[in-house]
Amino acid sequence: GSIAPEYLSEYILPALPISGGSHTDRFLRESLLLLRLRHPAIPALHDYFFEDGCWYLVIDYIAGPTLATYLRQHAPLPPLEALNYALQLCDVLDYLHRQTPPVIFRNLKPANSILTPGGRLMLIDFGIARYFKEEQVNDTIHFGSPGYASPEQYYGTGQTDVRSDLFSLGVILHEMISGQHPIERSQPLESVRQNNPALSPVLSALIMIATRADPRYRFQSAHAFLRALERTYAIEERRAYQQRVHIARAARPVDTGARPVVQLKEIPQHNDEKQVTGGLTRVKFAVDSTPALELPEPAACEVRQEVAPMKQYMMQLCIALALLLVLLGLAALLYFQT
Repeated sequence: GSIAPEYLSEYILPALPISGGSHTDRFLRESLLLLRLRHPAIPALHDYFFEDGCWYLVIDYIAGPTLATYLRQHAPLPPLEALNYALQLCDVLDYLHRQTPPVIFRNLKPANSILTPGGRLMLIDFGIARYFKEEQVNDTIHFGSPGYASPEQYYGTGQTDVRSDLFSLGVILHEMISGQHPIERSQPLESVRQNNPALSPVLSALIMIATRADPRYRFQSAHAFLRALERTYAIEERRAYQQRVHIARAARPVDTGARPVVQLKEIPQHNDEKQVTGGLTRVKFAVDSTPALELPEPAACEVRQEVAPMKQYMMQLCIALALLLVLLGLAALLYFQT
């Protein structure tokens, strides 16, 4: 669905030949839109023009593979890495949606993001992006990539809005975590914990909310989704630290006299988790591998029990002697005064 070249360059690249119709209109609309946008994750458009029967774009060159290529080689990704990429995409969506009128990208998928050598994602291909029209009921023309497009966008059941882009981001996050490429389907995405129960219920709930079929029950703004992603990242960071501590304890040589005790311990849900999931998960369980305390030998206990009364008796005797000396001093003072 793109008019612009797939690989951007600082040099002049040919686009589609002039047709004098819808293709030219879409090309000019994309060019004028890019000229308005200024964001670190959006390549800058320097110029566009028509020459020798073709339209040309002059855009920043972005080095690196697309996110789709990266996922084919490395998916599933660790939760923290996947959330980092989702945060970057959500930040640029938040910027687009705060324009007046809001800009709906409508084509968010891994193939439309380039991963730079520095780990930054750049959003490309604004060919079907459009401004949101408050009074419009449906999109004029239905575009979208199967699997990534929201139901209202792909099936034409309503006008695409900011929640449509957030649905696509939720699908991308699901793909990064699960390693499963989405396909056109009418059923909700499977929980990421179905194939990997070790993943946190918070992360699973976040994806479930973002990819609900009815846009009324998704995140209602990119800003809200961004805050939820940040909280989830903090939770996953804490879980990763706890896992590293658990592995380090398990790798330590254990004294035969102090065997580690492994037990399930009920932990109240963290406030951040409640804010992300809305209290969907009440309680979680963790493994406590803290070594058992060494109990003192019985003989030592008996000695301590004998020593304690003796110390108490000596203290009482010292207090009594001190009081006697004070009384004698007072008596002597009264005697000499009289």
